[in-house]
Amino acid sequence: MSENIKKNLKQKLEKIRAQKKWLKNFPDQNPVLVQSKKEKHKTGVYFLKPYILDYRCMAETLLKDRNKTIKQNFVWYCLVFLSTLVEKSLSDEDEILSDEEKETQIYSLNLKKLNRNYSLFNELLLKEGILEFIDQYDADEGKCISYGICTDFIFKGVCREYLSKNELKRLINGVRLQNLPDKTSVNNPDVVKKFIGTLGKTKINKTDLLKLEIEAGRFVTLYRYALRFMSGKYDAKIGKNDGRCHANYTYAPSEFRSLMRYGGKQAFVEGDVAACHFHFLLDEMADPDERSAMLADLAATDPYLAMCDHPSGVKRADLKQSSHIFKFGSRGDVRMFVSDDKATKIVPYRKGLFYRHISAKYPHFAEDMARKRITHKIHKKEYACALMKREAGVMVHAVGERCAAEGLIYLPVHDGFLTLPRHYDQVCEIVSEAYRAASGSVPRIRRK
Repeated sequence: MSENIKKNLKQKLEKIRAQKKWLKNFPDQNPVLVQSKKEKHKTGVYFLKPYILDYRCMAETLLKDRNKTIKQNFVWYCLVFLSTLVEKSLSDEDEILSDEEKETQIYSLNLKKLNRNYSLFNELLLKEGILEFIDQYDADEGKCISYGICTDFIFKGVCREYLSKNELKRLINGVRLQNLPDKTSVNNPDVVKKFIGTLGKTKINKTDLLKLEIEAGRFVTLYRYALRFMSGKYDAKIGKNDGRCHANYTYAPSEFRSLMRYGGKQAFVEGDVAACHFHFLLDEMADPDERSAMLADLAATDPYLAMCDHPSGVKRADLKQSSHIFKFGSRGDVRMFVSDDKATKIVPYRKGLFYRHISAKYPHFAEDMARKRITHKIHKKEYACALMKREAGVMVHAVGERCAAEGLIYLPVHDGFLTLPRHYDQVCEIVSEAYRAASGSVPRIRRK
């Protein structure tokens, strides 16, 4: 190793140590989201910002020899980009995506369009230890780099900064619209054609969109999907690998569905099958006592807590997020979640949060899951898609066809559904009957 490399490594190490020492001056916040006041003249769209970071001060320090414009652009870049990363870090949404979902993702941010100096700004944020390089992968638009934000800054607190009307206009003007043709398949089965007919009678009011209280990055994504939907492009198809019904209302942020109006007036209600995939995992439970106990837990008010025997001191959101790793994670090492140690770490599969708790009640089932040959992302994808196909057999085909035959408005949303308030109870009965036929269990359906 050359002397220059040794010197650079030493400087980096000293900077990391100094940063950790500085961070210790600030207490961790619980909850991390600090209460923020929204002023009357502000919009409902907000940035999420680590409480201890001052982007304007950073611009003056890191770009002291640059002009005023580039400093202002750096501040705006940090507000938009880092907010998106913070929101993603705080989100408890399922990270397991099928190929169809990844291929049709419309990227919420194009960093080059956000600012032409994005490469310089990212380099500065990486050097300061705020930004973290996650991965580089191929995407529709070429090579993409995946970034994350250092969680140490998030634990010190996150605040909301609401945008003014002019700032919201600037955000909207920076939205990169994709004028792509409708990706709706011409070979869709009749049940999906029925869903498309329902979407054709559904409207989104742009005024309602602008009234939402929502994080800026989610708003950008939502705005793009809404414009595409309003132009009659639904991108509806059955996934080749997972069998699910995919359309822009399933890809978009969840706020999209709250904006949908059947006939331009009627709001939809959304139902969710709790712990959906565990119904199909019943087939893999060899121990009859454990299977009987699982049947009862799946019908409980909160199946995730029931399966883990209501562990004290554990957040339900962390438990649910860790359950995805229990099902689809590598049987080598997995991520440790916040409830474990207030930090993201790599731990053996059997030390994962969900595994530790469910194995106490279901030792045979947990051990069988741990012995599955899932050591590569290909294995994970194959196993996840196999479960998704069974789910789609129920939610898309069995329930969708029955609802169509009975004249009920129904749209599947993976392990959930949309319907009209007057049809909700009937649809729940159909979903329950379909699950009973497919898995022998009755699901807990939660109205969102």
